[in-house]
Amino acid sequence: RRIQHTVLRINSININRAIDKKPEVEGLDRVY
Repeated sequence: RRIQHTVLRINSININRAIDKKPEVEGLDRVY
């Protein structure tokens, strides 16, 4: 369970980073 917990934590961090990057990409798409 410890391994799964760490994997889930890493996945959640990656998802949060992807969500943070999305608005920037959408903003660039709207400008162009």
